[in-house]
Amino acid sequence: MVAMIVRRPLTVLVTLGALLVSPWALAQGRDSYKRGVDAVEAGDFATAVEALRAAIGENTAEKVGTIRRPYLPHYYLGIALAGRGDCRGAITPWKESERQGEIQKGRRGEHADLVQRKQACEGEIRDLDNAVATAEQAIGSARKAASELAALQQTELQAEWNSGSPSLASRQSAAVARLEEAAGYLSEGRQQDSLARLQKARVVANETAVELDEIMGDARDLLGNLTAAAADAAEGYDSAEARARRQLEAVSGLAPYPSIVSRRVASLQSKLQDFASRKSSADADELQEMAKELNRLRIALRDSAAGPPAILITAAEAFLAGEYEGVIETLSDLTPQNERVMRHVCLLRAASLFALWTYGGSMEDSRESLDAVLQDCASLEPQPSAPERFFSPRFVAFYEAALRAEADDTTTEEGDASP
Repeated sequence: MVAMIVRRPLTVLVTLGALLVSPWALAQGRDSYKRGVDAVEAGDFATAVEALRAAIGENTAEKVGTIRRPYLPHYYLGIALAGRGDCRGAITPWKESERQGEIQKGRRGEHADLVQRKQACEGEIRDLDNAVATAEQAIGSARKAASELAALQQTELQAEWNSGSPSLASRQSAAVARLEEAAGYLSEGRQQDSLARLQKARVVANETAVELDEIMGDARDLLGNLTAAAADAAEGYDSAEARARRQLEAVSGLAPYPSIVSRRVASLQSKLQDFASRKSSADADELQEMAKELNRLRIALRDSAAGPPAILITAAEAFLAGEYEGVIETLSDLTPQNERVMRHVCLLRAASLFALWTYGGSMEDSRESLDAVLQDCASLEPQPSAPERFFSPRFVAFYEAALRAEADDTTTEEGDASP
C-alpha cells in the first residue's frame, strides 16, 4: 500500500457545519455525497470511494458558489483513492475537479490542499516508476547472466556440470530460483504499487546477478583447466604418435621381418590407423590412454627388433670357444633390458653350467646353480627354446626334459593346493 500519501486533517474542510446541507445539495446526490465525505473523515476509504462514485453518478458537476457546504465529489474521491493506496487512481478525479474550475473558488483552501496532495502522489508515482525501472533493469541483467551461464554449460563443461559439491548445476538452479523470486516481487510491486516490493525485487535481482557472476567465473576457470588439460593430452598424443612412426621407420630396413617383429609392426600400424580416426573427438583422458597404448606397442617393437648387446655377443663367443666359466663370469653383471635378451642369457648360462657339471671344471656347485637357472628359464613367458644348431643334442635333451619336469612339478603343486 502507498505509505507516503499526505493526509491533511479535514477538520478545516469538513466541520459540524457540514451537517447543514443546502437545499440544492440535498436535491443533488445528498445522501451519497454526505456518506462519502463522512467516510473520508472517518478514514473508511473503501466506503468513501463507493459512496462518492455513486454521488458522481447522480451529479458529476461540482459546485461551490455561496452554499454553506461545497459539492466537490471529485476532490473527495481523489482523497479517498489516495487514502487506500491508489495514487494513480487519485490523479484522475483531482484533474477533473480542477478542470471543472469550481474548487478554485472555494474559500476553505480546498484547491491548495488538492494541489499539495496531487504533488505528493505524483512524487510517489515517480518513485514507484523509478523503482519499477531499476527492478526491471536488475532483473534484466540477472537474466542476461543466467543466459550466458546456460550457454557456457553447453561447452566442454557439460560432462562436468553436475560434478562436485555444490555442483555448478545445483548453484545454477538455486540462482535461477532466486531470479524467479525477484520477478515475483516485481509483479506484486506493480499490482500493489508497493515500493517495498519493488525495492525487494531490485535487491534480490542484484544479489542473484552477483551469484551468477561467481558461478560464471568458477565455470570459466574450470573450462580453462579442461582446455589446458585437453591441449596437454593432445600434445602428448602427437608426441607418442610421432615416436611410433619413427620406430616403424627405424625397423623398416629389417624387412622381411622375423615373425615377432612382423606381428608387432602390424599391431602398431593398426593402432595408428585406428587412433587417427578417433583422436579429433577424443577427450583428454581418452587421448592419454591412446598415447600410453602407442608407447607400449612402440617399446615392444623396439625391443623385438633390437640387436643383442655387446656383452651378450661376447658371452656367446666365449660359449662357442668352450670358455664356460668365462660365460658365467661375463653374464653375472648383465641386467637384461628386455625379454629377448633375458631368454638368451638364461640359455647361455644353463648350457655353460651344464657343460661344467657334465665335463667337470672348477665350479663345485655347478649342478645346484644349474637347477636354479633352469627354474629361471622355466618361469619365463614364453620359455626360451634351445636350437640344436647352436647347442649340443645332449644339452637340448636335458634342457627340454628339465623344463617338462619343472612344468609337472608346478602342476602337481597346484593340484595339491586345490580344495
